[in-house]
Amino acid sequence: MKTDRFQGTDGIRGPVCFAEDCCSSDPISALLSEGVLTEEFFELYTFAYCQELLESGFACELDLAVIGWDPRDFSGRFNEAAVRGIRKAGLTAVVVEILPTPAISLYQLHVGAACAFVLTASHNPADQNGIKIFLGHSNLKLFPEDDKRLTERCLHLNYEDLRSAPLTAKLRNEHVAARKVFLDFMSDPDNHWLTDDALAGTTIIVDAANGAFSPLIKDLLNYDACDIVFTNCDPSDGVNVRSGVADLEGVAYISADDIENGLFSGYETLQQILTRGREQIEKLRNNSDLVLGFVFDGDGDRCFLLSYDPYEDRVLVLDGDVLAFMQAKFLQQNHKWKHAPLFVNTVESDLEVGRAVKQAGFETMQFTVGDKWILWQACF
Repeated sequence: MKTDRFQGTDGIRGPVCFAEDCCSSDPISALLSEGVLTEEFFELYTFAYCQELLESGFACELDLAVIGWDPRDFSGRFNEAAVRGIRKAGLTAVVVEILPTPAISLYQLHVGAACAFVLTASHNPADQNGIKIFLGHSNLKLFPEDDKRLTERCLHLNYEDLRSAPLTAKLRNEHVAARKVFLDFMSDPDNHWLTDDALAGTTIIVDAANGAFSPLIKDLLNYDACDIVFTNCDPSDGVNVRSGVADLEGVAYISADDIENGLFSGYETLQQILTRGREQIEKLRNNSDLVLGFVFDGDGDRCFLLSYDPYEDRVLVLDGDVLAFMQAKFLQQNHKWKHAPLFVNTVESDLEVGRAVKQAGFETMQFTVGDKWILWQACF
């Protein structure tokens, strides 16, 4: 079987399987014939990309490659294999372990690395994994033509040669430093709008999706003015299992009956929001207090906002499009722009959000699906 591109919208992801449990004799055949990613493929893929950077002159030998992951690889074999691929190619592997994708890309910029790898399948089920790639200095992701070149290189690599190749570059563990850089960045008042005054009287249920935010979310959201409840912060329960944004995609609201007896029965975050909302229902109807939910995905680069509706006894789901509109309005109210600001979204974004931002005075521009295109526009 042949293909010109392994990757989807953002890197590569899919079901995983150990090499010894596959019928195929090499990682490319396992992917193309059996549709699974093995730990050997992870090694081959990171090796191929680092080799691409070196041969193109974008990176020099022993330059840094930052690598981190979400907590779904309990064996550690996929993570270790990806690190080996970096070192065998000749780049220094800077391991930051379990951190959200934004933290890993931020640390890549902080240390001036040639690239960054995030091992994750994002909001996909716990039995899947994958690899996201960030390009050094700009933090841009790979575009389709880049994907095709990388795929072509992978197809022509001999894994038997790679298997016996020496680890020519060093390994550094900088988890503590990368964690601190991210927490410091997120705690800077210039980088967020959460304040004790704004949160006063609010109840927040935080769902870490048993994912990459699990080990640090309590340090990040540390406010005295509101009641914060943390759920799904145990990776051993399974990344995205009855948690996170995956099952909320395309849902505008969730009824109380669906939470107690129906499709969303057993979802701790939703039950917590419903319970807390009902406890405060009269108070919520008579003033501006709120019962909210912050819901992340497995690798922490997406968040939905949930809100208890005290009049209909249900949970409202505000997705990324609505949150982008809310951020635009916040910025509009707190900044004086000489020219109309630009609001960039994708062709799959909510049409009503597009109309709303136009009515608010923003210029709008749409791209194909994937934040890589929005990042491109932001840079250039």
